[in-house]
Amino acid sequence: VSTGILIAAEEAGLDAVTELARVVASMSEGEVTQLLNTGNLALELDTYFEVIDKKSASLISWCAAAGAWAVEDQEAARALAQFGRHVGLAFQITDDVLDYTGEKSLTGKRQGQDLAQCKLTLPLLLAMERVPSLGAELSAGAPSPDRIPSLMASVHACGATQDALQRAHGHVSSGLEALGRLPSSPARHSLELLAHHLVERVS
Repeated sequence: VSTGILIAAEEAGLDAVTELARVVASMSEGEVTQLLNTGNLALELDTYFEVIDKKSASLISWCAAAGAWAVEDQEAARALAQFGRHVGLAFQITDDVLDYTGEKSLTGKRQGQDLAQCKLTLPLLLAMERVPSLGAELSAGAPSPDRIPSLMASVHACGATQDALQRAHGHVSSGLEALGRLPSSPARHSLELLAHHLVERVS
């Protein structure tokens, strides 16, 4: 962390390093909130979104805007930071959905890993609202490996994965709207393609 802050200070200037320091603090807060809620089957959606915003979206937001801060283009930095935050949220939600629908998630996790650990991600939180028996079963502890496929099927069957992915699409749309404040360019086009790719690879 200290090396990253030093590089940011040397290469990108005061604004970038100040924002990076905020990101590091935010990520720490998000990690603490997540740890405090480990095993909390009553976790609220607002807390889930708080965690992924602080742990994932804040860093991606900084990465998107760092170049603009380096050249002191505050208007572009604001647009890129907003784009990055929404894309970061979409990235994490999509990764959570892939745990139920894909062979591997965006970060390389094997399918069913979150459920095996009783990790309360958006698909499971939505499913537990619709299928109370899921919460009752998970309250007894981590499910056995032979139960994972049927539990995953229940999460998918109630529409939770589809609705979670729809939220990811919504964040991509909001991110692209922010990006649209910048002039058209090959770089902007590449960011647009990246944003779409995050949600379109879900089968």
